[in-house]
Amino acid sequence: MVNKAFETDLKALQVAGAVMVVDVDLVKDHQVAGFFIKRKLSAGTNLLVVDKKENGLNPFANKVLKAGKGSNAEIFKGLIAAVVKLGLAKGKTAIKAADLDGFAAATGLKTDDYLDAAFVLTSAEKPVFVYENGTDLAVLKELADVVEGELLSLKGGSNSLAASQLHLDKTFKINGHKAAFFAIGDGEASQKSVKEFEKAPFKVVLATYASALTGVADVVLPSTNWLEQEGHYINLEGKTQWAKIAITPAEETWTTVQTLNALAEKLGVKLTADWTKEMHERVSVVEIS
Repeated sequence: MVNKAFETDLKALQVAGAVMVVDVDLVKDHQVAGFFIKRKLSAGTNLLVVDKKENGLNPFANKVLKAGKGSNAEIFKGLIAAVVKLGLAKGKTAIKAADLDGFAAATGLKTDDYLDAAFVLTSAEKPVFVYENGTDLAVLKELADVVEGELLSLKGGSNSLAASQLHLDKTFKINGHKAAFFAIGDGEASQKSVKEFEKAPFKVVLATYASALTGVADVVLPSTNWLEQEGHYINLEGKTQWAKIAITPAEETWTTVQTLNALAEKLGVKLTADWTKEMHERVSVVEIS
């Protein structure tokens, strides 16, 4: 069986009759997608929010599913069972209406909550499912297929898609390494990453600002911020964008690329500048057989 793309892009939000947002606050993050959704609400688009935490879109939603326990997979299956029970399934599924009670119990939600949420999705045309974390993606796609909907992955922030394509989104792990180099730039490291970084005997950080990460480093190399450098980035739709310099950096402050090139030269490591070839040779990291 040949794998094929199953995701849509931001344009789908402009024609969606219903949107389900999963575990991402579009008021705080990915505000372009959030703007598209909020603009459509006044035109009658239904909104369902699935999030165990408080979400900035909750006040705008027709229905909020805030499970007290269980997994997203169980929530998605509960929604499929609810759609089947309403007699509104358009695609095939092995999940039955009788399964609804079990999924409701597993997630701490009422069956009526699922039925209400299922109606929000199925009472409109062209539903779109917006998610950031690909966990339980197969079940989410099954739900989308059952209601003839589309999936929209936000893939983290700018260049997160590129990082995934180059396999740079793996868990940071010190495994007997004697030295670690952390090029954080003007980003932020998680507490888990900082604790793991501390395990390295010798630590180097390339950063724009002082942080907990630079606090544990043996050597800190300065870096420009995103306004002080130019280059390409890939947005969540996979489109290559060009960012121009907005502020001239101090002469002694290098960009991340300049620093990496200088280190590579000192270490005798050959770097390739043809990143476009590398990107195009990679198969999409988000796929379901």
